[in-house]
Amino acid sequence: HVLGVPDERSPHVMHERGYCIELASGVELTGRTLAHVKLPCGMFLFAPLADQTLVQRVFVPAASLVSVSFGPSAEEQAAARWISTPGQLTAALDAQKTAQIRPLGQALLDLGLVTPSQLEKALSAQGHKREAPLGELLVAQGVIDAADLQTALAYKMGYPMVDLTRFPMDKSAARKLPQAAMLEYSAVPLMEQGDRLIVAIGDLTRVPKLQGSRALVGLKLVPVLACRSRIALALSALPQRLGTDCWSDNVSLQASRSPLYAALTGDTDFGRLATY
Repeated sequence: HVLGVPDERSPHVMHERGYCIELASGVELTGRTLAHVKLPCGMFLFAPLADQTLVQRVFVPAASLVSVSFGPSAEEQAAARWISTPGQLTAALDAQKTAQIRPLGQALLDLGLVTPSQLEKALSAQGHKREAPLGELLVAQGVIDAADLQTALAYKMGYPMVDLTRFPMDKSAARKLPQAAMLEYSAVPLMEQGDRLIVAIGDLTRVPKLQGSRALVGLKLVPVLACRSRIALALSALPQRLGTDCWSDNVSLQASRSPLYAALTGDTDFGRLATY
């Protein structure tokens, strides 16, 4: 699994990557593979077939193989798009003002929501007239769900994507929004810039109500996108990170006084432990 890619965005098809093999005869073999295995006898490649449920095994004998190179997988390409530092986020927000609208297909590829093969298959199903909208077609095929489509449409319009597992949350910014509001709107404040509060959210349709919250008086909310599951995890860990978890202090304090804790940490009083 590639760091920075949400777990739900890493099915096996996300490991698909392009390859280029130079043969001793001077011929180049190109294609896409889900994996490769190199043995003394040669190299095995596993090309995905059209329905994405089967693979075709390709063998290249060692005597014929001169060199081989692989491109990035769909998962690796997606990882490069997820922002993990305040500097990257600031630059992305500045670029958003003048960003050109991406084609939906490119947005889906950038986010790792589809593979090139899946996109090509959907475009072929559309036909030359492009009568069926691409996003709706991919949802109908079960490649993405409606929430994935909304995320891609938002990214297409220039909204940055933030990886909450790596992004260093500013605690002072997080305290600008009541935890009740965070839970209600599934929003996680990331950092404050002047009169702006930058908030990660998984559903942009919730932004207008959040912007109208009294808790944001005097601050302009700037929404950025984050994976819904990572938002849920961040919200569950937020009370302890902010020091508002009534259990965190008590548990650590009581644990430090317990004989069992002392035994585990090496500060053992066996007389007290015997009465525990």
